[in-house]
Amino acid sequence: METNALQRALEQRKSSGKPWVNLIDSDFHANGFLPDIKGLTEDAARYFASRRYSPDPRGSLEARQAIVEYYAERGMALNPEQMLLTAGSSESYSLLFSQLADPGDRILLPLPGYPLFEDLAGYVGLEPDFYPLERSLEWQPDLEVLEALIQPTTRFLVLISPNNPCGSVLGTEVLGSILSLAKDYDLAIIWDEVFGEFLQFPDRDGVSSSVVSTGATMGAPVLPPFSPTYTGPPIFLINGISKLCASPDLKLSWIGGINLPKVWNERLELAYDTYLSCSSLSQFLLPGLLHRSLEPGGVTGKIQEVLRVNANTFHRLTGIAWGGGRKGVEGGIHRILPLGDGREDEATALELVNRQGIYTHPGYLYGMEDDSTLVISLLKEPAVFEETLGRLVKHLD
Repeated sequence: METNALQRALEQRKSSGKPWVNLIDSDFHANGFLPDIKGLTEDAARYFASRRYSPDPRGSLEARQAIVEYYAERGMALNPEQMLLTAGSSESYSLLFSQLADPGDRILLPLPGYPLFEDLAGYVGLEPDFYPLERSLEWQPDLEVLEALIQPTTRFLVLISPNNPCGSVLGTEVLGSILSLAKDYDLAIIWDEVFGEFLQFPDRDGVSSSVVSTGATMGAPVLPPFSPTYTGPPIFLINGISKLCASPDLKLSWIGGINLPKVWNERLELAYDTYLSCSSLSQFLLPGLLHRSLEPGGVTGKIQEVLRVNANTFHRLTGIAWGGGRKGVEGGIHRILPLGDGREDEATALELVNRQGIYTHPGYLYGMEDDSTLVISLLKEPAVFEETLGRLVKHLD
């Protein structure tokens, strides 16, 4: 997704032997975040010692049950029959787009946003419309603009919370209004919460607001109202182990559905059963991987702590106020840095590579064409992040 000029500048920097820092890096493994190797190795050995291929048209019951238990701890009532396993969130989206809509139908996507969703929609012939997330509204959607974009052929409304790259978390009132809109216009909600465990809060009076991996914490994000009594618009919950357990290589995600028409369930199950693309090994590993990643000292908590420290450093060094729709909570692994002063984002990104050895992304790559910004990652080791961001901010002064 990098522009040619920016990529060439980075390659020149590398070949010259000059130091550089990747301040947009979102690779968990490259940044030292790996799930428990010993546990995975032991579980894999058990799998290979007793392997039997016994596919289920919704994915292994044991894996789905582990996912249901994870959500139960976060206060969400699901059952295994509402879950369907996939080989990654991209496949989750592709299944929904291809099985529950027709070519030419429309989908509402947030902007700023990640270009992958537009590509996936286009791959199956859907037409995207983009609803803006407004900086003046702490990166929440403007509901009047959102409603004006709905057309008779609009089928899906995608919500990403925490958002990538804005870091915003949907507020309770905003969510309620969006659910009402979706019901009025007969839209299905796709709720993407792949960064749902990665929330950050302001340090207060020098005391860290540490976030642990449980829905009972004071900062639990707004979640879709999954309960047996829910009667709102259909909701598809998308998540997986790529971010949650720092395991993108194991290719396992899931779709959780609530209040779905029976025919939708049948179509999705048939489509999954046709390819069975989620590996039996990954499904077998899932229960243990989830448990070890989320327990104290697990990889999820380690990621949370680095993101918490770096989010506070970001706000301290840039002077940008904490936002978010829920009393200052933000989330995810990226942040947006407004440039102002007539600076152009791609030129600034090039300048930072050439003069400071700092690699960032210009905001227009995420759809911010009317607002000059940089996008950075919070995933770096905190000392490196603080030193690098400090140099960046000083350069911009």
